Amino acid sequence: MSTTDRVKSNPRSLPYRKWVNDAHITLWLLLVVCGSYSLLLVQSFYPITESWFQDYSNYMTNGLVMYRDFYMFIPPGFPLLMHAIGGLTDNSFLAFRLYGVAESLVLVALVSSSASHRRSCCFSSSPPASSFRLPSG
Repeated sequence: MSTTDRVKSNPRSLPYRKWVNDAHITLWLLLVVCGSYSLLLVQSFYPITESWFQDYSNYMTNGLVMYRDFYMFIPPGFPLLMHAIGGLTDNSFLAFRLYGVAESLVLVALVSSSASHRRSCCFSSSPPASSFRLPSG
């Protein structure tokens, strides 16, 4: 048996893998819908917390220190990330907005893949009366 015969007969080989399944289609559909919606509204609404982190980034650029010079109501990770984005983009309002869109799409992808993993691990294809099984481990 030659190497090409083994690759053709192996269902796990790269050309024969099924790359598009229901979970991937659902994920892409969710990302397209959520991304389109977010990008349509990226300049249309202004919540009450708008530009707080842009201001905090400006404070840190001017040499002020979190928790000592200005009040912070959350741990320092997110404000420092916003400061890095502000430093890279010269505190562009649109850059902060686009980061928010990207962050929401990553969260949608994580939740969707987690939900599809749980669904595939907890439900089998047996009849409905016995379809629920507890995941092992």
